[in-house]
Amino acid sequence: MSVLKMLSLGVVFALLAFAQPLVKELDRELKQAQRVVPMIEDYVLGATTDAKIELEAPVATDSSVFFTVYPVVKVVDGDTIKVDVDGTTETIRIIGINTPETVDPRKAVECFGKEASDTAKQLLTDKRVSLESDETQGERDRYGRLLRYVFLEDGTDFGLRMITEGYAYEYLYDEPYKYQERYAAAQASAEQQKIGLWADENCSLKG
Repeated sequence: MSVLKMLSLGVVFALLAFAQPLVKELDRELKQAQRVVPMIEDYVLGATTDAKIELEAPVATDSSVFFTVYPVVKVVDGDTIKVDVDGTTETIRIIGINTPETVDPRKAVECFGKEASDTAKQLLTDKRVSLESDETQGERDRYGRLLRYVFLEDGTDFGLRMITEGYAYEYLYDEPYKYQERYAAAQASAEQQKIGLWADENCSLKG
């Protein structure tokens, strides 16, 4: 073998020896990218889905809420229900919403109250619900009713749905509550679209 060929082979082997670590590094980075890309896709798709859920029907932020569901005993009206909590019937005053009055003996039935009550009965009668407390609102109101958010078994926030569909309006009793911002946004949207009690032909509460 000529000296020239020997030198050429030496150069080739040297280049291969030099390139081998680079190839391994590139291979490692490629494998890492193959792991990261699906994670990014899952995150992006998940974020999109979560945003949609929050807009349409946010679920309780405390996931432990959904390990326990309680049977609805009675729907009193659009913002008050009775629930069997471990063998005790508790009256639940739903945080953050108010509906036109239908059962207060001191008041006449208010405009759109029957529609709100009927809708609540349709959604909740003979159903099971999850309850979420809010430490900013205390445990009970002055009438002894439990203060809770109510979620359907599919995770739908009942209070938000009632506001979104124009059967209830956002209600702040004393202190700001957990879901106030989204409830207020839902009411603004319902007002703008003139849905339910905000419709001109019904009984708009504006003004």
